[in-house]
Amino acid sequence: MLFVDDEQVVLLLGQRLLAEIGCQVTACQDPVQALALFRNDPCAFDVVLTDYVMPNMTGPELAVELLAIRPDLPVILLSGSGAEMAESPAAHPGIREFLAKPIRLAELAAVLGRYLPTSAVS
Repeated sequence: MLFVDDEQVVLLLGQRLLAEIGCQVTACQDPVQALALFRNDPCAFDVVLTDYVMPNMTGPELAVELLAIRPDLPVILLSGSGAEMAESPAAHPGIREFLAKPIRLAELAAVLGRYLPTSAVS
């Protein structure tokens, strides 16, 4: 799994939560770096969790780039703002889910359980 968030604290918390539910995670604070990692090995990631608002590239912009490489990739957007969450899902084709920050362990596990093999999420 690839987890992208420009805030170091959120990135560390997300890594810890993902590890608690049994996920292997590659974390990136820079969406441009995350895209480079993905381009290098697109099959290394089963799902991408990305923040919505980041410098250099937004989560939806990152999703467009990732999905151009691998259209079947589940991309989940995280947002700390209700404004993005209220947008129509049609505004972001290819985005599978929206999750609000702060990330809640039970909700995260439920969402990931829809996209990862059962053994990957405990």
